[in-house]
Amino acid sequence: MLSTAATLALAGSGLVVAAGPAQADTVTCRGTMIDRSIDGDLVVPAGSSCRISSVRVDGNIEVRRGATLRSYHSRVGGNIQSDGHRYVRFTYGWVDGDIQPEDGATVHLRNAFVDGNIQVEGNRGTLNIIRSRTDGDIQLKSNPSGTKHVYGNRVHGNLQCESNRPAPKGWSNRVSGDKEGQCARL
Repeated sequence: MLSTAATLALAGSGLVVAAGPAQADTVTCRGTMIDRSIDGDLVVPAGSSCRISSVRVDGNIEVRRGATLRSYHSRVGGNIQSDGHRYVRFTYGWVDGDIQPEDGATVHLRNAFVDGNIQVEGNRGTLNIIRSRTDGDIQLKSNPSGTKHVYGNRVHGNLQCESNRPAPKGWSNRVSGDKEGQCARL
């Protein structure tokens, strides 16, 4: 940063100094964050636990291997993605992108408002998608174990389920597109 004296000297000389583009920060979360705004991405490191409440993340949330994310009343400007997570819970919140938990354990999405898609693949724990709304699709694919409940959702795209064991259970899903595969009757 320029000092006040340096700024005045440059201004008097007729030179123009422009600041570079703002840099978004990547914030690491271990523990709890409440009422905070993050101008960038949020990362939950491998094996860590993160609880956020009333937090605004302008970028993405990444949940790493063996990590836990519990999110309440928060807003995400990008995507929520995980690969090998222990637990992902997103309740009463908004996501401008997609929610994509893969190859992990438990996923609990309740009252999630998603502008993109909800894509859940390869998870081995309990899977709940409850009273959520998406402007895209809800897709459950190749989740090899754990109970799966999909109910009370509004889906502006398709509700697609295939190769899940056991098959998902659910009811009262309002789908603008098609209900396909294992979700045909949900």
